[in-house]
Amino acid sequence: MPGAKRWQFTLYDYTAEHELTIRGLECRYLICSPQTSPASLKGYVQFSTRKTKVRVHALISGDSENIRLDVEVARGSAEDHKKHLKHGEYFEIGTAIRQGERTDILRLYDDMKGNKEPEELIQQYGNTYVQNKRKLEEIIEHQVQTQLKRRRKEEFHNCTLRDWQQEVVDKLENQDDRKILFVVDEIGNQGKSWLADYICTFKNALYTNSTKYSDVIHAFKNEEIVVFDLCRQQVSAMNYGTLEAFKNGRGFSGKYASMSKIYDKCKVVVFMNSAPDERKLSADRLDIYRPRQEMSKPDVVPNHPQGGDVTPEEVGKCEI
Repeated sequence: MPGAKRWQFTLYDYTAEHELTIRGLECRYLICSPQTSPASLKGYVQFSTRKTKVRVHALISGDSENIRLDVEVARGSAEDHKKHLKHGEYFEIGTAIRQGERTDILRLYDDMKGNKEPEELIQQYGNTYVQNKRKLEEIIEHQVQTQLKRRRKEEFHNCTLRDWQQEVVDKLENQDDRKILFVVDEIGNQGKSWLADYICTFKNALYTNSTKYSDVIHAFKNEEIVVFDLCRQQVSAMNYGTLEAFKNGRGFSGKYASMSKIYDKCKVVVFMNSAPDERKLSADRLDIYRPRQEMSKPDVVPNHPQGGDVTPEEVGKCEI
């Protein structure tokens, strides 16, 4: 049984010791009222976390034996129980969370999004901040990335791929389980990084500018494509084993909670400024593509400069 946070109970033939036990419950909200017919203590309690019926029974009874206690998941709202129990003598602890009301965790989330200082958050939320900080940071970062990706899609909306860029996209789309696509631009400034950004914006892809095995395998979350965008310095130290791990569908993540990872074999493209060392891979792994220079095709909209762009005016000035 998964348990619940909201419970109602009736404790019969209770003593002052039983009442002290109930008053000392660690809960978000509690209201109790003595009843005369029959003699009992009726109550409603809201816990911060879900608890099973057995656990709630033990908490309210104080693990006492031979005690008559009825416990069940609360029916109705907190307000319903307050109206029912606020007659005559009663005691109340904490603040009830009503349906639809924002809780501490949501207020903390808003304050973290608003970049409130950690010192203020600890002072205001205490242990709630300490326990939930990392998870909330992950949620906020995911939302930021989603918003940025949506904005990037809007920016790319009117862009037209050059012929060589479309060829790369087509090659990647049809890549088999063995091939690794190496896009080699030895001259530079033709739009490799722009295309890497484009692919990661419109496809389910992981972008990385490193081939360090432990880092990339740890960051991989079963994306369909892995895009390596390497500068000249990184090419000389390229780890070819990292590339092959994604084509093999299995790898070992040694960071933090170490684990062996199994995943669908994915598509791999490497953007680089010099040719790969063909001795490091089997011949059937290699798919080396060198972009053709297209100096007469200014095909990119403003604010999205690709390497190698020229304007019509510049083309007119060229000597042929």
